[in-house]
Amino acid sequence: MLFMVGAAHADAPRLRGVALVVGEADYAALPKLGNPGNDARAMDDLLDKLGFDVTRVLDADGDKLREKIARFVEDAADADVALIYYSGHGFAAGGQNYLVPVDADLSSPQAAGADVIEVSQLLDRLARTVPVTIALLDACRSELFPAGLTVQPPGAPAPLPIAPSGLGELRGPVPLARPGVSADSLGMVIGFAAAPGQPALDGAPGEENSPYAAALLKHLGAGGYSFADVMTMVSEEVYLKTRARQLPWVNSSLRRVLQFGRPIVDKDPDEAAIKQGRRDLLLSIAATPDATRAYVETVATSQAVPLDALYGMLDVLGVDTGKGQADLESQLREGALQLKALLAQQPGAVKQDDELRRLSGLADRAQQEGAIGLALKYRAAASARAEDLAKQRDALEDQLKSDRLELGQTFAEHAQTAMLNFDYRVAAGKFAEALAQVDRWDEALAVRYGAMQALALSRLGRQSDEGGALAQALALYPHLLSRASTAGLQEQWSAIESDYGIALAISGERSSDPQPLEAAVTAFQAAAEGSGDDPALRAVALSGLGNALWDLAGRTGDAPMAERALATYREALARIDRQQDAYGWGMMQTSIGNVLQTLATLEGDSRFSFEAIAALRDGLAALGEARSTTDWATTAGNLAAVLISGFNADHDRAHMTEAFGLFDAVLELRPRETMPLDWGITTINLGAAQLTLAEADNSADEVKQAAETFRGALGALPRETVPFDWALAEAGLGHALVDLGTLGDQSVLEQAIASFRAALEVRTRAAAPALWARSMNDLGWALGMHGVDIGDKAMVEEGRSDVVEARDYYAAQGQLQDYFAQRLATFDQILQAWS
Repeated sequence: MLFMVGAAHADAPRLRGVALVVGEADYAALPKLGNPGNDARAMDDLLDKLGFDVTRVLDADGDKLREKIARFVEDAADADVALIYYSGHGFAAGGQNYLVPVDADLSSPQAAGADVIEVSQLLDRLARTVPVTIALLDACRSELFPAGLTVQPPGAPAPLPIAPSGLGELRGPVPLARPGVSADSLGMVIGFAAAPGQPALDGAPGEENSPYAAALLKHLGAGGYSFADVMTMVSEEVYLKTRARQLPWVNSSLRRVLQFGRPIVDKDPDEAAIKQGRRDLLLSIAATPDATRAYVETVATSQAVPLDALYGMLDVLGVDTGKGQADLESQLREGALQLKALLAQQPGAVKQDDELRRLSGLADRAQQEGAIGLALKYRAAASARAEDLAKQRDALEDQLKSDRLELGQTFAEHAQTAMLNFDYRVAAGKFAEALAQVDRWDEALAVRYGAMQALALSRLGRQSDEGGALAQALALYPHLLSRASTAGLQEQWSAIESDYGIALAISGERSSDPQPLEAAVTAFQAAAEGSGDDPALRAVALSGLGNALWDLAGRTGDAPMAERALATYREALARIDRQQDAYGWGMMQTSIGNVLQTLATLEGDSRFSFEAIAALRDGLAALGEARSTTDWATTAGNLAAVLISGFNADHDRAHMTEAFGLFDAVLELRPRETMPLDWGITTINLGAAQLTLAEADNSADEVKQAAETFRGALGALPRETVPFDWALAEAGLGHALVDLGTLGDQSVLEQAIASFRAALEVRTRAAAPALWARSMNDLGWALGMHGVDIGDKAMVEEGRSDVVEARDYYAAQGQLQDYFAQRLATFDQILQAWS
């Protein structure tokens, strides 16, 4: 509804409006346009809602367009307001503006002049009969008409050059005072899509309307505003959306305030508020001084921020436009930087709550429209909603935490039972599931379950290294140590460091490279130093340190290192109360027994063996009380092996009887099907016991049984997984075959030589000098025996050379001088007899 307002809106009479909407796009001689058809249809719909009687013309040729204009002028005779909207090509020439039908012939000035339609003539005709005339010209959509184009309107004395772009400002006042115009006329408004001489943009690709049409559609229905304010909002809207590249221009001579009545009602009050905020911004921009506008445009361009958002931020960011120009630019730039940061930090998470999504969407819309104050209101409402949701989520999270911890405990209990059944694969998987349940909720529990997962993988790797379990454990430990340290879990950190040392030691046992064992020493030392006042933690760390030192001593033949390992074990034992910690005490006694046996070998002193037997028996008893079947089996196997040394020293067959009983018990607890590596190591020791007894009985059948036992162990011990244990089995097989040769079966000596050489591929002088020397001596003796058997003097000489290398190593250690003197004397007698 249209109202002409004087003193009060209530007294304003309702007016009748007519409208002619023209969209020209499908040109024959000029570039085709994309949006005039869309623009015209949308304007038709809007004006119809505003109460206009609308005539719409699309892609009309010159005759049809003139016919529609003539009929419109006739229909407008009894109207109060006549509105023309034109979207298409137009140009200025000779101070006049012209509309171009789609079939305009521009081949000659005269043809062009005959086809185009002069705007001022149309407006003059309407002004004579209609109180208010409004013309909205979205014309001159192309940057340039063809160069040198001219037009000669009818009656013009000569062709007129067409302006390269844009329509022109009408000459003189709006035709209110022209001859023939009624004295009752209230004036005219002419709106140009662009300033005089500037082209009007057709819209970016993908946009349905031109910038001018989009602005008209957005604001023309704004009730409660004068038409002058509406056109101001339209102008500023185009200015913002085109980033100041296009600024509409208005020529108005209205003598009364024209309003388009009540606005088109928005059912959604939030949508209405955003539109109101946008319109307030546009009117404030219109009142902004030119100097300020220039600064805003410069800063928006340099910082790549939207013009409308920057204008909207002025007050919010505290930019004082009343201060001098010197302060203004710095304030604007600071505001632009804050705006740029704000836009860059928009969250990308999808909101699940409908109300949060609605409020955030409204805030985004308001912010995009430059209504920053309104956007802040919606953000505050969204935060209030978030606070309510947070309280609800807190309650849910408390329950969820309890549920997750309960699930984690269930998985962990399953894992613990699997550990008792030596099923470390299942245990590792279930501890991983337990960790996943508690990971977000309880840091200490997460570290604990992670440590147990790594421990299970480490033990699985010790059993069979299924699926690279040991490598997985070694990869987990550094992360767990870092996590425990960050969380301040010192006791857990020390325990994990010890477990890490154990995993490194297992890796070292399977490698000819001493680096993993050296790393294990470092880990155990760190664990001991970090154990604080906790005697149990320190005892575990010291035990691991002793184990790593013991293993290194066994490889290198370093007796002082073995002594250091023994001292470490005894320090740890002193910190353990047997009554309170039977398990820890028993494990430490086991370790003491192991290193004592190493010293017996290195020093050649059987007293160490009997001390080892006593320590291992004490350890076995304590572990039995602690019901630790896994470690009981380890200690029992070690005790059985040391009992063999005891038998060699005192020839008491009770030692062998006890040893075989222990081996049977251990192999029952370590079945080959589930624990192939542990089974293989135990079987090596069993073979050594069988061979020792066979040598005592001088029984070829018993030696053959021992050889088969060693072969069984080799089948369970992959060289790539446990190289030193595999080499030990090869060496044991070699010894058994040499014994068979001694007992008369010379055919097996070649196999014995092959076994010793295979062992030496692992027992290199660099990796394990003591083991290398032992195998070199064994290989040399086998070569000597076989050389004598087949009459190969060179082989005997090769054997003697190998024995000499072994002798030199032991001589440097101050060991076995008499033994090697006798052995080399035997070689010399053989070679002398040969000569």
